[in-house]
Amino acid sequence: MPEKRQRLLYVDMAKSVALILVVYSHIPGALCQQYLGSFFIFAFFFLSGFTGGTRASWKEHVLKRARRLLIPYVLFSACLVVLSSNLTLLDLEGVAYSRFCLYPLDVRPNIIFLRHYNSPLWFLTAMFVSDIVYYTLIKRIKSKKGLAISFVLLLLSVCAMDQLPVLLPWSIDTMPFFVIAMLAGHEIRQHEHVLSQGKFSVLILIILFVAACYLNGNINLSCRIYGHYIRYALVSGITGTLLMLIVCKALEGYGCFRILGDAGRHTLTIFSIQMAVIHVCMKVMSYADFPSFSTLAHIVSSVVIIVIVFTVGTLMSVLLKRLFPSVF
Repeated sequence: MPEKRQRLLYVDMAKSVALILVVYSHIPGALCQQYLGSFFIFAFFFLSGFTGGTRASWKEHVLKRARRLLIPYVLFSACLVVLSSNLTLLDLEGVAYSRFCLYPLDVRPNIIFLRHYNSPLWFLTAMFVSDIVYYTLIKRIKSKKGLAISFVLLLLSVCAMDQLPVLLPWSIDTMPFFVIAMLAGHEIRQHEHVLSQGKFSVLILIILFVAACYLNGNINLSCRIYGHYIRYALVSGITGTLLMLIVCKALEGYGCFRILGDAGRHTLTIFSIQMAVIHVCMKVMSYADFPSFSTLAHIVSSVVIIVIVFTVGTLMSVLLKRLFPSVF
């Protein structure tokens, strides 16, 4: 039988924090993306490796992940594409290809596949492909030497794939980077005491995170943009995720933060429908002539939008879990 691991509150809280940053990054005018946007996607893959078990057979694991990721991908894709006002054959091709665009973002002209509310759904197929490779490796790695060799080979693959002229379907080209994140999460789970470090260690993590973000520039993993240096993308991803986990672990005993843990159980649905909800919110705010000329107005409107996205997504997730418990 597939194993069922107990949920960790601070991990669910961390998922919510990462998702808040994802949603905020999709709000027009998002601030500080060089720092806030440097680790949130990395964090989801890291946390998947952190919480994932290894007792299930390879076949059981693949079937479970297909049920939990690919079926929602098809369902959400169908619903969100249908909602678009100008459906074309390109939209259907985009669902099959599952990438935002065909070429790197700086290439003009480009072919935009995920043009509508379905643009975040690339993440589901990326997680599926990366998880299968990760699970295959983790079932076969029997030593620290094997793990080190895997890290080196994956890093070389990241560098090689980054030279490709096109973005590959289902994020195959960024898969090695995501598998590194998952292996890092798996290893940190074996040494969970690192999340209870003293102030000096946390200060070192903060310095490394800020320095890596400052030197690396903006990251957009959906389009294979690692910033200026892949190594700095890894440093900001690992340090940013560790800092987030340390903070969440320190706060999990406070009841007022449990709402983050509750929302962390519904991240898949919230992640999938966020763009549609953001679009509606922006339309309503434009009709209501909501002020957007100041930083304060932007922050207030962003908080309101994030709360609405999480509320709608959570309610929808609860309904889907009741209707399709084996999928959601």
